[in-house]
Amino acid sequence: MCSERTRLSGTACDLLATIAPRMGDKFDAVLPLFFPEVLKLCSRTNKLFIARAQKTLAVIITHTKLAGVFPFLREAVKDKSHTLRISAIEMTLQCMKEYEARILRAKVDDIESILRSTATDPNPEARKLSKQLFELYKKQFPDRVEECVHLR
Repeated sequence: MCSERTRLSGTACDLLATIAPRMGDKFDAVLPLFFPEVLKLCSRTNKLFIARAQKTLAVIITHTKLAGVFPFLREAVKDKSHTLRISAIEMTLQCMKEYEARILRAKVDDIESILRSTATDPNPEARKLSKQLFELYKKQFPDRVEECVHLR
């Protein structure tokens, strides 16, 4: 998956995107092995690597709905690579749209950490996505908005 050769890493990502939906929540056992590695692909300069990695991450998030992705996303938004930070924010947005309220409530601290890290990001696209994330956060957790804003 981490090969510099597009065909090799692409095949590995495609395989992972095929396996994850079939495993569902059982994917939790291998999440720490694969999710960080796919996230790392988003820091590459090749747009093909990034697009494939984002597609794979989206499939994992959509079909497994695992809360375990949030710590990886929280760490990714602190990376120096702007493409990785943007991808992590986009995946967090997808989680906010697709995950059940109970899963999001359990990981609200990670979501708030992501919001704090990205609100002042040097990249304008990251800030724009962070604003979208905050809008979803306000709808999902209206009781926590005041506390979240004051922690900055």
